[in-house]
Amino acid sequence: MKKIFLCIVVLFFASTLYANALCVRIAQLTDVHIGPKDDEKTATSIDKLNAAIKSINNRNDIDVVVFTGDNIDKSNVKDLKTFCSIVRHLNKPYYVLLGNHDAYKVSGIPQEDYMKAIKATNRKNQKTIQQNFAFHVNKDIEAICLDGTTPNIPSSHGFFGEETIKWFKKTLAKNKNKKIVIFQHFPLIPPEEQRQLRLLEPEEEASILDNNRNIILIASGHYHIGAVNIDENGVYHISTPSLLMSAQYRIIEIDYKKHDKKCFEIRTELVDVKY
Repeated sequence: MKKIFLCIVVLFFASTLYANALCVRIAQLTDVHIGPKDDEKTATSIDKLNAAIKSINNRNDIDVVVFTGDNIDKSNVKDLKTFCSIVRHLNKPYYVLLGNHDAYKVSGIPQEDYMKAIKATNRKNQKTIQQNFAFHVNKDIEAICLDGTTPNIPSSHGFFGEETIKWFKKTLAKNKNKKIVIFQHFPLIPPEEQRQLRLLEPEEEASILDNNRNIILIASGHYHIGAVNIDENGVYHISTPSLLMSAQYRIIEIDYKKHDKKCFEIRTELVDVKY
C-alpha cells in the first residue's frame, strides 16, 4: 500500500511539473530570394522553398513560421505570386516581413501592394497590411515585427524611421507584462562586419532594448550567415542563413515554466533542407 501511495505521489508531482512546463517553437525562414529557374542565381530557389514547406508541414512541434524578408530576389509581381502560391500550403500559422529585395528596389512593387498580396494569400493569419505588426505567439509571448527597409532609396542598409520607433515603443508599452521576441530583416548586432549591409543609426533600437528587459531575442537575416550572440542584457541576437544560399531554416525553441516566467531557456537549431 505504501508503495502504491508513493507511486501516486511521484506521478502527481511529475504531472504537475510537466503541466507547468511550456515550450514554444518558431520556424524562421529568411532570404528565400524566389526568382526564375533560368537565372543561375535563383535557379534552385523554388525547389528549396517547396522542400522547406514540406519539411515544416511534416513536423508536429512547430507553433508558428516567420519569414524575415528578401522573400523574392527582384521586386516583381510574378515572383511574388510564385512565393505566395508556395507558402499558402503551410499547415502552420505564418507571418511575412519585408526585406530590401522585396519592394521598391529602384523600381518594383510598392510596399502596400506587396503586403496586400501577402494578406490575400494568408487571410487567416496575416491580420495587417502594415509593414510593422505584432502577433501573439501565446498568452505569455508577443512577437514584434519591425520594418527596416528604405523603400524610396535603393540601398542594402536598414533603417528604423521615426514612425517605426514610435510604434515600437507604443507596442512594447502595451505588452510590458509579456516576454517579447523581435523579428526584423536587418540585424542589430551583425554576424560579421559588412559595412554595406549594416543597420544605420542602430543606437535608438539598442537604447530601447536597454530599457525593456522583457525582450528576450531578436531574429534576423540579410547577411546570409548563421550566428547566435548574447548581449550584456542577456538578449539573444540570432542571424539565420539564406534558405537559397545554404538550404537551411532555423528552429527557435523557447522553454519556460508557467508560474516562473522570469526563467526562459532559448535553444536554436538549423535544419537542412533536402531538395
